Amino acid sequence: MDTQPRILEVLKRGYRWTVLVIAGICATLMASNGAFAEEHTRPTYPNAVSFEVFGRGLLYTLQFDRVVNDDIVAGFGFGSVATRYKDTDTDTGQTALMVPVYANYYFIKKGSTPFATLGATLVANSGDVKNYKSSLGNLEFTSNPVIPTFGVGYEARTDQGFMFRLTGYGMFAKSFVPWFGFNFGFAF
Repeated sequence: MDTQPRILEVLKRGYRWTVLVIAGICATLMASNGAFAEEHTRPTYPNAVSFEVFGRGLLYTLQFDRVVNDDIVAGFGFGSVATRYKDTDTDTGQTALMVPVYANYYFIKKGSTPFATLGATLVANSGDVKNYKSSLGNLEFTSNPVIPTFGVGYEARTDQGFMFRLTGYGMFAKSFVPWFGFNFGFAF
């Protein structure tokens, strides 16, 4: 029995609840000002590993980033998403392998700050998924393996190194696709 379509179907049905739960967690964390660092913690903890739900990899992305200077962080990740035929919306059995590379610019030198992000997502198996669309986000893959991305978001870090990001993205494949991501991780 193929479990991937079943998992995707559960994700689609639970999509609204997932968004509401994650938004509630983020709002609760942002409301508790004492939990987050008031000081500039990016130079203190220059490396970060994180897991992004949705985001640049469309379904999930495992990421690593490093502080370049006080205002800029650069990183990369690995993720994947199932694909569908664009005309019939049936599962193709192919998975698009995503490798995002990005840089974030932070507007404030504190543990909690808005930021802008710019990058590109490489579709590692673009020849295999050409003319398919992603099962989430309806991003249509082309023969070009590079998907430019940009976005704005909010990052919060604690004094202990825990962090989360909430980001709104714009992705350009065959057409513009608005998207979002929730990122949870640890800086060290």
